[in-house]
Amino acid sequence: MKTMKALAVYRLLDLEQGHEDLSEYLLVNCAGYYEAEESFGATHRLYGRKDWYLAFNRAGRMKYMHKKLMYDIRENMVFIYAPNDEQYYGQADDNPIENYWVHFTGYGAASIMEKLGLTSGVYHVDKDLTDYFEKMIDELANKFYGFEAASAAWLLVILTEVARYAHSKVGPVSTADRRYSEIAKTVQYIKDNYHRKITIKELAELSHFSVSYYCSIFRDILKKSPQQYLLEYRLYRASDLVIRTRLSIREIAAMCGYNDQLYFSKKYKQFLDAHLPSIGKCIVTPIKRHPMTQV
Repeated sequence: MKTMKALAVYRLLDLEQGHEDLSEYLLVNCAGYYEAEESFGATHRLYGRKDWYLAFNRAGRMKYMHKKLMYDIRENMVFIYAPNDEQYYGQADDNPIENYWVHFTGYGAASIMEKLGLTSGVYHVDKDLTDYFEKMIDELANKFYGFEAASAAWLLVILTEVARYAHSKVGPVSTADRRYSEIAKTVQYIKDNYHRKITIKELAELSHFSVSYYCSIFRDILKKSPQQYLLEYRLYRASDLVIRTRLSIREIAAMCGYNDQLYFSKKYKQFLDAHLPSIGKCIVTPIKRHPMTQV
């Protein structure tokens, strides 16, 4: 008789296709582990998921396919799938395995992975990552105050450990590029003050950069302008209010930094047209309760 022990914890209701959530820099969607004594076959997602997937094989052998090539996954090896990559992985034989996994997203996820030199593929890690995974899983399971930030912090530790061993950089390294910390500071400032008027000059001064240099490195790191990020973040917050409250569109517009309700309605409709698949079908019903003409 086949036996399997498994645990999965979720930040929100999980969908098979996953979640892309750009409201935060880094978010753990779900995480867990499983132990299997005999082969339970393989998982195959032809079109992948909308979020990132990382798995740490603590014991046993697994198989992992990427770009039609099959890899043999041994003890203390990690494999990663980027969003929308075809996924195929499972036990390689009937011997026991123990595997930890995490799905994650966020507007900074791709930048973090790029900075760490990580993408879809297989990585050797000469270290047991179990303790980090279990602390991340505990945060997600208990959902105490700040659990999203705490689980993301443990995820960053895991990603950093994988990158260090993958690139043989386990000793001291130079101080991180100041540009990233300054841009992160202004992103947090936007999130704390999106409800009021924010100028690019204000953000540049906060980072101690000129306006032109600030805009240049912001786009280089986040792949969009500061203005576009501010617009998208305000509209993501508006979407959350549409779903969770029965506030009028005028009230929601004012709470998200818009004095002109008609302009807000226009931008919000454009935003939904572009992002509806990533926001999820659950947003459609609340919108009907808040027509754009509502006062």
